[in-house]
Amino acid sequence: MRLRVLLAAAALLVPAGAAAARPVVAIQDDQITNDGSPAVVAARADRLASTGAKLTRVNVDWSVVAPVRPADPSNPDDPAYRWGTLDGPIQALQDRGIAVITVMFGTPRWATPSGKWNATPRPVDFGTFAGALALRYSGTWPKPGGGFLPRIKSISPGNEPNLNFWITPQCKRVRGRWVPASPAAYAAMLKAASKRIRASAPGILVVAGETLAGDGNGCTGPTSTVGTTEFTRLLHKALGSTRRVPFDAWAVHLHPVGPPDRSPFFPSWPTLPRITKQVNKMHPKGRMPILVTETSYATAYSAYHRYFVTEEQQAKWLDLTYSLATRQPQVEAVVWFNLQDNFDWPAGVYRDDWSAKPSLDRFRQLATTTPIPQKWALP
Repeated sequence: MRLRVLLAAAALLVPAGAAAARPVVAIQDDQITNDGSPAVVAARADRLASTGAKLTRVNVDWSVVAPVRPADPSNPDDPAYRWGTLDGPIQALQDRGIAVITVMFGTPRWATPSGKWNATPRPVDFGTFAGALALRYSGTWPKPGGGFLPRIKSISPGNEPNLNFWITPQCKRVRGRWVPASPAAYAAMLKAASKRIRASAPGILVVAGETLAGDGNGCTGPTSTVGTTEFTRLLHKALGSTRRVPFDAWAVHLHPVGPPDRSPFFPSWPTLPRITKQVNKMHPKGRMPILVTETSYATAYSAYHRYFVTEEQQAKWLDLTYSLATRQPQVEAVVWFNLQDNFDWPAGVYRDDWSAKPSLDRFRQLATTTPIPQKWALP
């Protein structure tokens, strides 16, 4: 009964006489930036294109691109930068008609006193790199041999910032008790990155959030997970409780336990309106664009998400996932994570030997019949 009430309420938000919005059907290959070999990149890009998707998400590991401090970090052509793991994949994807959204993570040793990969970086360094990334993939940066490098659609400055795996510390001790530290740290990162991105390439969208698909139990130490709702609320406070925030859209991760329409896990499709209502307070018109930049069902055990289903169930629930997305009118794109099974995340539409699962046909049918608006299409 509660689910039907939630879905009915969501349906009421669609204007009378209008068809339900159809979010962009996207997919991510989380391995395409791991090997710079042109042959490997081309093969993986071909596989991604075979799904029919016209939008994908690409990881940007700052520590890989800038392993040593550049002399001029604002210049994408500084010799310290190593763009090879990005130039090849982004170009290969564009050549196949696939637009790219990006997510930044990974702090270089030189950008934090602790030297840890997941340490909160100095905002000025983080922002400068975000600006260089935007400038390089603004569609106006020349590439060797003539022409210009591709243009990306968006940059997310940080991944799952409410999880210690990506940003640490999550909490700090104040007057004898543990309190969240990551929302304020992430707010500083966002402001620094947004300023540089918009100066370098005003047409590239800044996407915030990328929040963990789960909630926390409160701060009990520096590595505690800060719950999604608490993190979002405190981030807004750190940004001044204003509707003029330094980003254009909000991203969430949904990896449900159980059927997508009845999952008790938070956040989930039935509970997504709670997050939408919260982030709408950060939009000038009270209607924040939402991207689900990770969602999936694994078909084998993983240390990172122990719940898994059969391949037939994955295919059915992939269908249902995208059906539920059409009932959330602010959701503009849904990214299936990921293309191919791997040890860390066996939720692909391909198995690890590149044989197809039943979910591939379901995904391809959705991707090839769902239009992609210019906002998320190739320029």
